[in-house]
Amino acid sequence: MIAQPDSVVDGRPPRRIFMRRYQDAILHTDMLLRVVVEETAGEFVIVTLYKTSKLKKHEGGSEP
Repeated sequence: MIAQPDSVVDGRPPRRIFMRRYQDAILHTDMLLRVVVEETAGEFVIVTLYKTSKLKKHEGGSEP
């Protein structure tokens, strides 16, 4: 996920948010996995991660 995100956006410094879309096999819907990381010398520290179905909210645009 972190190695091949669909997109990366800046969060509150020094955090960055890595995002990747995927098809949830149980819910049968497109989901977005968001991983909030702090990059330190030589490593990524995961602060939190979560999945959401609010794609437009997090990828840009407005939620219907």
